[in-house]
Amino acid sequence: MFDLCKRDASWFISAQKNDIASIETKLNKNVGTRDFRQTKIDEGIIKGFTALHYACYNGCMEVVKFLVPHEIGLMTQKEVAIPAPGFSDCAKYKLVGGSTCLTIALLRGKGEVVKFLINHLETNKEAADQVIGHLDEENLCTYLMGTICTFDEAFKFLRNKTFIDAEFFLCATGDMTPVMNAAFFGRPYFAKIITELSEDPKYQEGIYKMALNRDSSEATCLELALLEVDYKKYGCTPEDKQETYQILKKLCIRAANFAKNADKKIWAPALHTFTQGLSFEQIFGADAVLHAETKEVVRKIDNVKKVEESSDSDSDSDDSESEEQPKPTAAKPVQQAKPVAKKEESSDDSSDESS
Repeated sequence: MFDLCKRDASWFISAQKNDIASIETKLNKNVGTRDFRQTKIDEGIIKGFTALHYACYNGCMEVVKFLVPHEIGLMTQKEVAIPAPGFSDCAKYKLVGGSTCLTIALLRGKGEVVKFLINHLETNKEAADQVIGHLDEENLCTYLMGTICTFDEAFKFLRNKTFIDAEFFLCATGDMTPVMNAAFFGRPYFAKIITELSEDPKYQEGIYKMALNRDSSEATCLELALLEVDYKKYGCTPEDKQETYQILKKLCIRAANFAKNADKKIWAPALHTFTQGLSFEQIFGADAVLHAETKEVVRKIDNVKKVEESSDSDSDSDDSESEEQPKPTAAKPVQQAKPVAKKEESSDDSSDESS
């Protein structure tokens, strides 16, 4: 007990205050150590944090640059609810064990730190091997944490092909997929990125399967996009949710039409999961018409049925389909709120209560 009382926290305090001179002096003795103090969020103290964690948390760039070569591979150990302005100005977010330094910087909205860390990871293979593709204790990756963030450097991060290739499909099913996050949290900017990626054959089928999935409450991404949420808490507006819905609706129409014309053994289960016996018109309304642009996408995929190439034939087919279809019925929003797998907290709630 006496030794514990004598332990020196100045290393971590120096990191919190961006005291680079002190950090340089104490490096050899303290590098890689973790804060032994009990967590006091109001004072910015988090048990188990490394000096680099504190520097990323507080946006202390000089210390970040100095410590990255030494501590970037060290992940967080304890679950803790932290103020997360990168996600929302009015909420805390539960940072779970196994989170990366980049996750900390993203949730904290530290754009300069985010930019520096990404550049370092893209130019340093040893660091990249430790961080990129890493899953935290809830099997979620850094890219997925970026999907809920709302500042410029986070938006740029979401377009980073290194992370897209390594992490986009690591969480392809369940409650916390990229598509589900865009829908539930009302992130139209990210929904547009998903749509753009879906036009690339490299990502197309994976994104289509993701779009046709349902979460643990049996909700589709479209139903989640229609949900009313605590907009202030989740950092979005009703307009954001509606715009996200419209973007994802177009994506789902393309995905459903693709699945309808693709290899039945592969795509029939995915399509059935999404439609659950409803017609496209019941789900999508008047937008469910199979447009020529969708047919063109289908033609480019090797494992799909061949579509008639004659423009006259296509036109006749479309006219025939339009005459035979029943009057469209718009989809109804679900009434139950989505249970969120990753836990967030309102700044008004106690730190022990999850959303």
